[in-house]
Amino acid sequence: MQHRIWMALVVLLLSGCAARMAMEKEGAKDLALFRPGVERALIIAEFGKPEISEMRDGGRYEIYRFKQGHHGAWRFGRALVYTAADIATLGIAEVVTSPTEAALDGSDMAFEVYFDDTDRVKQVRLLKSE
Repeated sequence: MQHRIWMALVVLLLSGCAARMAMEKEGAKDLALFRPGVERALIIAEFGKPEISEMRDGGRYEIYRFKQGHHGAWRFGRALVYTAADIATLGIAEVVTSPTEAALDGSDMAFEVYFDDTDRVKQVRLLKSE
């Protein structure tokens, strides 16, 4: 009986690395904000500070680079599968699930945004999407 208690404790300690990684990853950003008329402050709130910001032709030109994460349901589903695998294999699944989760860090994206003189989006161009 004592052996089973120790094994249960080991499973609890070992399990969850990949599951925790999945739940702590960056969520999906709202790409619908990259449309004409949206205020610059909303863009910065969602995507962070721009990589490049300069004034051109009476407006502002900026480039935003970020990782596009996964939606909450997708992250939760992966965490659930990882936890079940950990329990079924007494933690051995972490050898596979942790590196797998580390590789699923989202897509690199970049957008070029022109703002008018009132700091509202005038034009958007997708520069990079993986």
